[in-house]
This record gives sequence, structure tokens and C-alpha cells, in this order.
Amino acid sequence: MKKIIRMGCALGLALGIAAWGGPEGIAEDVPPVRLSDGRLQLTPPADWTPKKPKFAGIVDYEFSVAAVEGEPGPARVIIGGAGGGLEANQRRWLAQYRQPDGARSEDRAKIQKKTLADCTVHLLDVAGTYQAPPFDPGGGGPRENYRLLAAVIDAGKLGSYYVKFYGPAPTIARQEGAFHAMIKSLHKKE
Repeated sequence: MKKIIRMGCALGLALGIAAWGGPEGIAEDVPPVRLSDGRLQLTPPADWTPKKPKFAGIVDYEFSVAAVEGEPGPARVIIGGAGGGLEANQRRWLAQYRQPDGARSEDRAKIQKKTLADCTVHLLDVAGTYQAPPFDPGGGGPRENYRLLAAVIDAGKLGSYYVKFYGPAPTIARQEGAFHAMIKSLHKKE
């Protein structure tokens, strides 16, 4: 009987470790996001559900991230080529968020610059009322208490790419570590 209990505990521990996905919540067996013909790769979290991109040609990869209980719907992750330049993209994304006190989103956003895998990565974090464009898959109109985590990856000759993670702020907060772990997983594949 003790042997069965020990085996059950060992199996439970092994399943727990497998579900956790290793360091930073990244699973070893999840197919990577391949950018620049596979020469740049990111590993998405195991609990993000891959979806067929709604805007093929603009969006290369799309994921749905389960909502925190009580939130109206899942968060969305989209990844693709970053045309138009860093400043133009950041300006457009910030313009999609309104602050409850009327302040400028540019003044509230957190913007950082890092180097990962010999690439310059620009990170943006902003929250507020999301002004969804009419073509947004969730429908147009304002959505209160939303948040955006975004990264623009400048890989020089390999191109520029964006990763946008947006949705209800509590869902984004719960998955913030997983988002940053995916960005930190950036590596070049020769």
C-alpha cells in the first residue's frame, strides 16, 4: 500500500512539473514561434491556445489566453512583422488607450529597451480603456480596465517583429510573467 501511495505521489509530482512547464512557465515541448524564416524563435507558454490568425498577412501567429474568473473574455496575443517603424507603432498602440483621469497614455506607459539574442527589444506596458478599432475581432467600442504588453523586436537584417498581448487587465497581470518569459526565450537559430 505504501508503495502505491509513493508511486501516486511521484506521478502527481511528475505531472505537476510537466504542467508547470519548467522555468518561467515555458514548456519544452511547445512548438516555437518562428520569425524570419525560422532564424529567430520564441517559445510561447504551454497554456496559451494557438488560433488561426484572423488577419493573415498582418498577423503571423495568434493565441488566446484564458480569462481570469469574472472577466468578460480571453486575452489575445498577436505576432507579426513590424512595418511602419517603432515610434509609429507605439504611438498608434498608445492612442488606443484612454486614461480615466484624462491624462495622456504616453505619460502613463512604461517603455523599456533591452538587448536579447543580439536584438534590440522595445517593451511597452499601458493600461486604461481600450478603444477597439471597428475591425477588432472582439468588436469595436471601448473596453474598460484593459492592458497591453507589447514588444517590438528589432533584429537588424533579420527584420522587425511585434508581439502584442492585450485584454482584461487582471488576465494580463496573471500572465505577465509568462509574456516576459516568452520574450526572454528569443534566440537565433542558424
